[in-house]
Amino acid sequence: MPNDCQQIRSPNPRAGDLLFGSIGYSGLVGLVRALQRNVGRRQLAVVRIIEGDPAVRWSSFPRVSCKVPGAKVGQVADFRFTVGDGTGFHCQRFIIKGVRIVAAHLDDHDGCTRGIDHAATATRAIEFGAVGAGLAALVARAFTRDRKLIAAVGAAGAGGGALLGAHTPTQTRVFFDLADYVAGAYRWETR
Repeated sequence: MPNDCQQIRSPNPRAGDLLFGSIGYSGLVGLVRALQRNVGRRQLAVVRIIEGDPAVRWSSFPRVSCKVPGAKVGQVADFRFTVGDGTGFHCQRFIIKGVRIVAAHLDDHDGCTRGIDHAATATRAIEFGAVGAGLAALVARAFTRDRKLIAAVGAAGAGGGALLGAHTPTQTRVFFDLADYVAGAYRWETR
């Protein structure tokens, strides 16, 4: 086993999900929430599921709330669901070696209804925007003393930095495979 992995026991699934031999939308949200409580503050618990896995009652998922894209981490699609307590359930589809994988996690702020709060806490948009503004203004000042031009270049730098930062997650992802959950143990993997 690689050094960045360790075996941990999974929390018990909801009893109703076990009776039917599968886990529904609310059970999956509960599972991700329980996993999130067991990882570090700067980590994001992500459950990976093979798309179409019969262990998941896909028909129990509500209608997608919005398709606001997430930070680009290699996914081919994003699906967001509003949970109701201000958080959001975010599913991302990846194709890895020809296999469709759904990676699901909870966002502290719902990306559909609280997009600015979500971008501010889940990405580095603010930090990169500030650095971009400062660097652009410094470079502009080296070439001109025109304050309006310096401000415009600084604003452009802020926008560019914020755009770059919006695609840079703040939390390290910790992956849990649903297949391991069903088997009763998790593989702990940090990226």
